[in-house]
Amino acid sequence: MDKNAFYETSRMLCCQGYGRSIVETLLSYTSSPIGFRLGGTEAEHKTSKFIADELKEAGLKNIKLEEIPVDAFELKGARIRIDGSPGSDGKRIPKRLLTASQFAGFQGTAGEIRAQAVYVGRGFKDDYEAISKEPDFFKDKIVVLDGSFDTVWVGWQSAEATVRGAVAAIYTTCPENKEGTYLTYAPDMLIGADGENNFEDIPAVFISRQDGAWLKDQLKDSPETSIALESKVQVTLAKEGGIGYNVIAEIPGKRSDKVILLAAHQDAHLKSAADDTGAAATVMTIAKAMIMSGYEPEATIRLLFTSSEEYGKINTVYDWQHGAVEAMIAHPEWRDETVIVLNYEVMPEKGAVTMFRGVPEVMTLVEKCAEGMKGEHYPAAVQTLEMLISIADEWTFCAHGIPCLSVTSMREDYLGRYHTNYDCVENLDYKAMGQIANASFDLITAFDEGLIDFSLERRVADFDAWYSDPATSSLEKEVQMGMSKEEFEKIDVEPLLVEKVDQALTAWTASVEKFNTAKGDMANITEANHKLIQYNKHVLSSCIASSVGQNTIYPYMQTQSDAAALKMAIEELDKDRPEKETVLAALDKVNLDLFGWVPLTKFINWFSLETCRRMFELYKPMEGTWGYYGKLSPMPDIYEEYIEVRDSQSPDYKKIKAAMIEHYQFLTKELALRLDKTAEDMKKAAKLLDDIR
Repeated sequence: MDKNAFYETSRMLCCQGYGRSIVETLLSYTSSPIGFRLGGTEAEHKTSKFIADELKEAGLKNIKLEEIPVDAFELKGARIRIDGSPGSDGKRIPKRLLTASQFAGFQGTAGEIRAQAVYVGRGFKDDYEAISKEPDFFKDKIVVLDGSFDTVWVGWQSAEATVRGAVAAIYTTCPENKEGTYLTYAPDMLIGADGENNFEDIPAVFISRQDGAWLKDQLKDSPETSIALESKVQVTLAKEGGIGYNVIAEIPGKRSDKVILLAAHQDAHLKSAADDTGAAATVMTIAKAMIMSGYEPEATIRLLFTSSEEYGKINTVYDWQHGAVEAMIAHPEWRDETVIVLNYEVMPEKGAVTMFRGVPEVMTLVEKCAEGMKGEHYPAAVQTLEMLISIADEWTFCAHGIPCLSVTSMREDYLGRYHTNYDCVENLDYKAMGQIANASFDLITAFDEGLIDFSLERRVADFDAWYSDPATSSLEKEVQMGMSKEEFEKIDVEPLLVEKVDQALTAWTASVEKFNTAKGDMANITEANHKLIQYNKHVLSSCIASSVGQNTIYPYMQTQSDAAALKMAIEELDKDRPEKETVLAALDKVNLDLFGWVPLTKFINWFSLETCRRMFELYKPMEGTWGYYGKLSPMPDIYEEYIEVRDSQSPDYKKIKAAMIEHYQFLTKELALRLDKTAEDMKKAAKLLDDIR
């Protein structure tokens, strides 16, 4: 294949404005004046049909609009109206109409809600109690609060407001925040995001920092201010007929049992140009350029545009990646035929670095390709990173056993604009879209040729780093629950079980080394490739897990971390006079959460017990969510014991110790099961490799 033919075709498509026209069309499909085309809405349905029609016109085959069940939230717009009322100086607060954005997962209002508004700071327990300790003080009021988005997601604050009896919540951000962090890129930013909330929570909207500062000033001047809030939301739950559409299309290859999958999601918060409108247009450009340039792949090239990546499921913190989950449920056969998924997220922004980030199995070949991506055909800056994060569809594909590479092209300041009205079309670079298409084509052809060059030794090395000495892992600073195997003996793990894991790891390592030595002499490349796909299917589906904090770990790690923390607490409780702060510090290492590595336990210091109980349930794996495939460790419920240690003048340490021992014994049994399965999985991986001849 002459790659120059593809490069010239992609350049021509960009010059003709193909990608631009796709972006502009998709951005025209919205549910409200400020945007939104979420899964299951009319805007998403139009998007799905347009993509399918465009792919058909481009010459792709086997095009499907595949129905998936979705908890659909059509966000039609929100506003806050202040009619004016006397201030403390006798003057009237001016009338004003504030535009608000919304969060998927929250129900709307039935018309306007008119109520007194109260500013409650961060919306933490202490913030409410500093205003009033009367149980019904906040009942039937609208609370205005500062979103602590870098530490606590909105579901926690909405749950507390619901528990306090408020009728609605208005989120904003603190004006004193420094520029450059999340939601502080500009004073008039609006956010669109998933709620990770209880469906029963009160309506919640978001106003910009500048509008929030104005509103808080008025409330300070006139605490009795009554405002009217309206949030228009049409909810159609999956059980009531909510339907979204995944779009599937193919460029048939010479072999139907070998597939390379290109994926992007087609739903969006607000009018998100890069996330993922530009990415969807990039994938469509790649496909059209392949056909126009005459490329005849060995593998079938499959395209998947997922619905409901941004939101798709109520009553869970794992409410995104829904379209990818449904695709894998509907197509288990993809696990047996797919070489790699290239998942496109956030692109192509002006002045951005194009990042190829993937699982260990694919990164050696990706790095080789990236070394050659120099010159006018390619993006100006290319980087690679061995890493799997859980915030996009690639996590779901990998957890089902398919190696995945994430392709992004975002500016350094993107996270300051993420999911806001500043993810705008003016930031897109359509020339870069063609260059990313060229780089992608190099990767596709590399994985399409001969014996698939998987870097199997890198997975073994990654596991060994976490298991033997986490300090050597490249992600140790990111994931703070790694413990070396020497520490197993501190938490009463049977030495023979550790030895079994050691032996299995040694056998797996030897099989990988033997395979790498012999792979140049494979007699039947087709059969070997098929078996390599089966090998990866087993390894990835076995080893990819999630922490309660939504980070990618190995299945035993959360259980190990929680058991170790409980053992620390028990050892302190064994003393005649336990130190309260030492016990609390140990319990704070249980159930680590995502944002800033805040443990779920620590949330009890910020929120009421009832709120913690409500949110605790949302962290449990719900079937049909990506978290369900995360092999989540059982979470110890230690809230009441934590409160007693913290608040009581004379805690019943004997009772608390008994509860901790019960949790600890359960987790050590669970850890033994997980370590045993890890050993068996490694032994099976070794056998699968040994069977490749």
